[in-house]
Amino acid sequence: MSYCTVADLVAVFGQDDIAALTNRSNAAAGAVDAAIAQQAIVKAEAEVNVYLEGRYPLPLASTPLILMQVTADIARFYLYTRIDEEHPAAQSYRRRIKLLEGVASGRLSLGLDAANQVATPADTVQIAPGRNDFGAGNW
Repeated sequence: MSYCTVADLVAVFGQDDIAALTNRSNAAAGAVDAAIAQQAIVKAEAEVNVYLEGRYPLPLASTPLILMQVTADIARFYLYTRIDEEHPAAQSYRRRIKLLEGVASGRLSLGLDAANQVATPADTVQIAPGRNDFGAGNW
């Protein structure tokens, strides 16, 4: 299962940003080069799997939203050809790797149950209509 798609990258970072990073020969056209974006996603997913494989059976049956966001940030980092350590994409990459290290060590969880499904809370709030305490004459 793919954690992130080219459409996810565009949704998270915007058409202009991803087009500029992928369509280097004709960036003014504003079109995303899907093949280049997909290569970055494949590399990012491989890196994510290194951290997940010791904790979860792969491939995952479902993708939690946080995992899509992590993969998108890592893929965006890979789309840059030259980047310094202070660039926001490099800082985001380092934060995401720390998060993955936390997942791998067991300090953090993706919220998946034993079947790799996003777990739903057992205790949920139920709302029922009750009496109207602030109606006419109840002040």
